[in-house]
Formats: sequence, structure tokens, C-alpha cells
Amino acid sequence: MTISSTLPPTNTSVTSAPNPSSFGQPVTLTATVTGMNNPTGTVSFTSGSTTLCGNAALNGSGVAICTNSVLPVGSYTVTAAYSGDASDAESQGSTQQTVTTSTTSLTAAPATGSLIRVGVGGVQVTGLSATLTNKTIGAPISGQTVVFTGRAGNLPLCSAVTHANGIASCTATFNKGYAGNIVAVDNLVIFGYTATYTPIPGYTGSTANARVTLGTV
Repeated sequence: MTISSTLPPTNTSVTSAPNPSSFGQPVTLTATVTGMNNPTGTVSFTSGSTTLCGNAALNGSGVAICTNSVLPVGSYTVTAAYSGDASDAESQGSTQQTVTTSTTSLTAAPATGSLIRVGVGGVQVTGLSATLTNKTIGAPISGQTVVFTGRAGNLPLCSAVTHANGIASCTATFNKGYAGNIVAVDNLVIFGYTATYTPIPGYTGSTANARVTLGTV
């Protein structure tokens, strides 16, 4: 005679916060597993083929937590799958998560423009710097390119990638000939420069202007 046994069922529910969230904003997913035998084990959080957190352990209250910010803009079904244990059956639950586009802002710092060897050697612009912020949540954005140009004549200066604090900075050096160098520095001092962040999926674009003071090299 064959005796078969079925593990007692469990129920897995999942919530997310904040929902909706903004692109780049951490979202906390909370799975709660209930059952007659105080379920233990792990929960995996997925969205389609994307694993958000694998094997998040249940605590003593049957709760597993996943914090993640990888989802792009859109609406998604997030599934929490409980692995089961020796006394409890597997189960899963799901919730809908919406991710919206984040607004960005740039803040530019003053720079210094100098004629190298009184214009013969070219022009150097130091201190070009801008801070890129996720305005929606007030956090710096790293890994994004900011382009710096002179405001008069859209003069190309340089570009840089934001670091962990959201700051991109660089030094520009160019030579337009003696007269051209003098005009370029005059225009920079009069009109200043512009920092530009071009929008990508998830983030809006933004610009900022700052002044340039006359220096010496």
C-alpha cells in the first residue's frame, strides 16, 4: 500500500512601496507567507524574466523583503514565489508596480577662462562642473553624460560623466588662433557657459548656465 502525503498549503501575498515609483527610486517589495506550520525558507522576487531578488529569507514573522530599483519606466507584474519547506507547500503571489519618468535638474558652478601665453597658446577653461539630480526624489544621478558649451556661438568645451555624487566636471582647452582665442574668452566671460544633460528613457533632460571669470595661465 502506498501512502502519499500533501504538504499543508501556504499563502503568499506581496506589496510594494512606493507605488507608483519614479525611475531610479528604490522600491521595497514585501512578501508575507502564511501557513499552519509557521513557514520558513526563502522567497524569490521576479518581474517577467528579470530577477529582482533571489532567495530572500523569511524572518520569524514569515516576511521577506526585497529592495530594488532596476525596473524601467512602465507597468509590471511583480511575482513573489515562496520555496516551501519540509512542512509547508510552495506558493506565490503578485502585485502590479508602475514606474514613471523622473524629472532631472542641473546646477552649474562658476568656471574660469584663461588665455594661454596671452592667446598665442590657446584657451583653457577650468572648473567646468555641474551636478545632476533626480528632482523627483532629490537624489544624485551617477553614470550620465553632461556636455559643456559656451553660450555664445554654442562653443564646444568638453563633456564628462557624473560620479557617485552626481557631479560631472572637466577642463576644456582649445586654440582658435590669436584673435579667435581673445574673442572666445571675451564671449565666455560675458555670456558664460551651459551644461546640458540629454534625456534618456527614464530621465528628462535638463540644462544649467553659469558664469566664467577671467583668469591667467
